Amino acid sequence: MLLYNQSVEKKNLIVVAFLKNYKIGYEFTSWPNHITIVPYFFTANLDKFIQNIEEPCLNLGTISCEIGEIIEIGHNHGVPASFVKSSEVRSLFSIVSREAFLHDSAIKDKLICREFTPHITHKEKPYPKEGEKFEIKEIYVVQKISQNTKEKKIIGKIILNL
Repeated sequence: MLLYNQSVEKKNLIVVAFLKNYKIGYEFTSWPNHITIVPYFFTANLDKFIQNIEEPCLNLGTISCEIGEIIEIGHNHGVPASFVKSSEVRSLFSIVSREAFLHDSAIKDKLICREFTPHITHKEKPYPKEGEKFEIKEIYVVQKISQNTKEKKIIGKIILNL
């Protein structure tokens, strides 16, 4: 019998809602405007992650939101962003973050210690404006393709309004 240590490739994922519709397989280096639902975490079991969040997310249906105050985030506080006003977004965050934590306990530092809150990162003009209302109809699972590059790829999509 041959025994060997098979390495499992962990995927570096982030869960977002884009302000525009994108297809699975879309690759990009610069982020379009998006709501970060749960920041980057690792998983060795992408299928299980998506299966475990799909039904609870579908039960939420389309999510109504309002753009809150514009703030600056990032290491040097130079990235414009807005908090998202919506109790449903908080529910979405709870569903996805609980599952992400089961896959990568290191995410606890980002979620709890840094008091993470879902927010819109303003990356493309026109930027969302405070008080603007919109709906989240789908969420996306995005993979960072390589630790050495900024390349990202949409590898999953959950449509909330089925």
